[in-house]
Amino acid sequence: MISFTITAANVDKWCGQAGSGEFDFGGHRRVLNANRFPLGSNRIMFAKPMAESIEIIPEEQWPDLISMKDRCHSWLHDRACDLPCKDQNGLGYCHGYGPVTCMEVMREVAGLPYVELSAESVAGRVTRWRNEGGDPEEDLQALVEHGACLASYMDKPHSISPSRWMDGWEENAKLHRAEEVYSQIAGDLWLIAGTCALRNIATSPWFDWWGHCISGSYRLKYDVKTKKIYRLDRNNWGMSWGENGYCWFEKGRGRSQGTPSGIVAVRVATPSEAA
Repeated sequence: MISFTITAANVDKWCGQAGSGEFDFGGHRRVLNANRFPLGSNRIMFAKPMAESIEIIPEEQWPDLISMKDRCHSWLHDRACDLPCKDQNGLGYCHGYGPVTCMEVMREVAGLPYVELSAESVAGRVTRWRNEGGDPEEDLQALVEHGACLASYMDKPHSISPSRWMDGWEENAKLHRAEEVYSQIAGDLWLIAGTCALRNIATSPWFDWWGHCISGSYRLKYDVKTKKIYRLDRNNWGMSWGENGYCWFEKGRGRSQGTPSGIVAVRVATPSEAA
């Protein structure tokens, strides 16, 4: 199992600047057993290079770091708030919409032009083009191996009939791939999600109580009166849901609470400006 560690030499780096050499990505591939995910099919999957470990930021440090990031406006939400909120429109493809939204957000963080990516081109590979749920781990792998094509290649929004799509969609997808990802994340997932928020790493969490996968770790909020910390996540149900597509979660595994049942994350997207 891969542990999840982030390191930083000084507190300035917590305000969104990724230090060089901060993450140790090996050049080899590894086999992981995806056998614990409630939305998945419990198959063996392959993962691209990923960090060997992540040093969790203790929760007692979060209030001060939240205040610092608020002052320097360096949250993912501040960088990605202008991106359109995806709407899966009733498709059972939340397992693809979450990771693909991560891709779009990390492209924005990297300063690449916005392109609308097709979550269907990723999730459809996982389900063999059936409208059904799936394992976000497998969608992440599809992003690594095949990428996501532009939504404009589909014959219509939310289409899951690739035979009707524009020729060349598979080649176009290769221009938009995840190059560095986090997979099979284990440990205290509330702490991991919060650590990702503080480091501006887009995640895709899912929840057993909801049976749903979204995108997350956009921002943290500390309530001085209640001493509670909340995490801002983004759903795939359009702008009319929640607060313009976003929702605040507090710690806990009960209904409507925000400790994920699982997480995948995208660290680096293919640096392609091609449409």
